[in-house]
Amino acid sequence: LTFGVVTLSKYLLTKSVHAALHQGNMYDNILLVGSTPAAVNYYETINKYYYYGYKCVGVIDHQPTKVNGSKYLGKIEQLKEVLQQQPVDEVVIGLPNTEYANIQQCIEICDYHKTKVRILPDLHQYASAALP
Repeated sequence: LTFGVVTLSKYLLTKSVHAALHQGNMYDNILLVGSTPAAVNYYETINKYYYYGYKCVGVIDHQPTKVNGSKYLGKIEQLKEVLQQQPVDEVVIGLPNTEYANIQQCIEICDYHKTKVRILPDLHQYASAALP
């Protein structure tokens, strides 16, 4: 009897979470900083697999950019204003490793606003065009 109750409870809980995600009730709002290939790949992944629970509210970058239809919200220097205006749960930094100063500045602003930060690794720089 206990096994049946536990199995049924788990099934019903899973179904209710999936239904809430599908209706858009349980998403974390993500702000994407940068438009590197890693950032584009991340954006496409969270859009394709909605049940991860993420929704991109927009992109900020050095120049006006749309990453597959997401809204452009301003330049990187405007991160503070964007965090004050938009409900953002997490900032995902997809800048090249060469922009260390901008990455550090974004982390400090997010720390001030108590917003979670993720940094996408720029693995593109390590990839080689020539195969051995």
